[in-house]
Amino acid sequence: MSGVRPLPQRPRARLALLTCLALMACQGGTARQAAQLTAPAGAAVALPASLPAPVVTREQGDLLTAINAFRSARGRAPLEPDPQARLAAERHARDLRGLGELSHVGSDGSSVGERVSREGMAWCRVAENLARGQSSAEMAVTGWSVSPGHRRNLLGDYTLVGTARNGEIWVAVFVKPC
Repeated sequence: MSGVRPLPQRPRARLALLTCLALMACQGGTARQAAQLTAPAGAAVALPASLPAPVVTREQGDLLTAINAFRSARGRAPLEPDPQARLAAERHARDLRGLGELSHVGSDGSSVGERVSREGMAWCRVAENLARGQSSAEMAVTGWSVSPGHRRNLLGDYTLVGTARNGEIWVAVFVKPC
């Protein structure tokens, strides 16, 4: 073999290593740094019951990529995916699909700020872009780019984003934490 070591054979050690690698990837770390964070062989590893991933579907990743490509082409910093903003976006996309219409007001009367707060996130400013009927993330971002308000959200000084797609509905929730 060419210097590549197999994954640990113990299920807990393997899970701990894979979890550390995934978390480091989200934070821009290296595999070497992740390996330094793993527990010694045989040690008990306590992991949270659920680790929400910042991006969980291909469509969410595509929308994040399209948003960041649009921002980059205009000299803006990329947005980081955020699991709480993602949950707010996913829940609103599901709600909108059930309603059969686009609205920044939820079926319960909630605003985007209230939905983000429900997910446990402190924020100073939030915004939301909605689209329906586009067949790709790039088309959704193109549609937003020609609307002054949506374009402002795309290029704003937000640092975090949550993305979702449910059926033909696309949602991006932009967050500037305090």
